[in-house]
Amino acid sequence: MAIYIPPGFFDFIMSLNEEDRENILSASRIMNGNTPPKAQKLNKFPIPKKTPKKKRKVSRYQKVFGKHLKALKKKHPRTDIAVLMKKSHRLTRRELK
Repeated sequence: MAIYIPPGFFDFIMSLNEEDRENILSASRIMNGNTPPKAQKLNKFPIPKKTPKKKRKVSRYQKVFGKHLKALKKKHPRTDIAVLMKKSHRLTRRELK
C-alpha cells in the first residue's frame, strides 16, 4: 500500500524538533509495513513446542480381527466389506473365547 505524501510535507517534518520528527517518521514506517526493530520484538510471541502424539495400544482383539479380515479379503475380494467385517468379528469372538 503506497501512501501519498503532499508537497511540502518533508519541509514540515524538518521544521519540527527531533523527537516529533522521529514519531512521525516511525508512524509512516509502520503504516508502510516497515516496523522499527523495537516494535518487531514486541510483536513476537514464543512459539510453543509441539509434543508428539501418543501412540495408542493395539489390543489383542484388533490384531486378531485384522488378521481374519485380511484373510477373508484375500479369499473373497469382490464381497462387500461390511459382510466380511461381520464374519471377521464372529471368527475373532469365537477364537478369543
